[in-house]
Amino acid sequence: MSKGLDERNKANRGFNHPLTGRLLCPAKLDYMDLSIQQQLKSGDNDEIQGLLRSELLVQAYKCIFLGPSAWVRKDGKSKTTRASKAVLCEMDRVTTRSLAYVAVLTYFAMSSSENNQKSGATFELSAMYWQIVNMLEDDDLKEEADALLLWWNQQIHPSKLAREAASTTCSIQSSS
Repeated sequence: MSKGLDERNKANRGFNHPLTGRLLCPAKLDYMDLSIQQQLKSGDNDEIQGLLRSELLVQAYKCIFLGPSAWVRKDGKSKTTRASKAVLCEMDRVTTRSLAYVAVLTYFAMSSSENNQKSGATFELSAMYWQIVNMLEDDDLKEEADALLLWWNQQIHPSKLAREAASTTCSIQSSS
């Protein structure tokens, strides 16, 4: 049984804590394997398979943009009567920048970093954000980025994609 997270001290988060380490571990790796844990703690892991595709990020996205109660619902809709951030900002699709924002916030929440001060910081969250955005908006990675955004929109807006697909099918059939 692992000890819970200390809200005041983040030093034991990230790969330093069994729960957060398991959540941060790439899905295709076995976090129960002690050699994998050591590899992840040391940073000697170049696995990018499944990059930005995790249930943890999906739940964080739903909580941030669809509202706190949306993450527990399969249909992605919030039970609250207040408009979500996505509605207020007219966000009907996952974008590269909204995905980068969620990834950075989730990383910070799960990491052992106490803050993101620019002076003396070993890791800047703003640099992480722009690295993700630049990677996803790189013309050389357009196909991979499009596939990633399609996957994300299937997770966040599945009913909207189904309506669009049905509408496209109907218009193709009527023009034939």
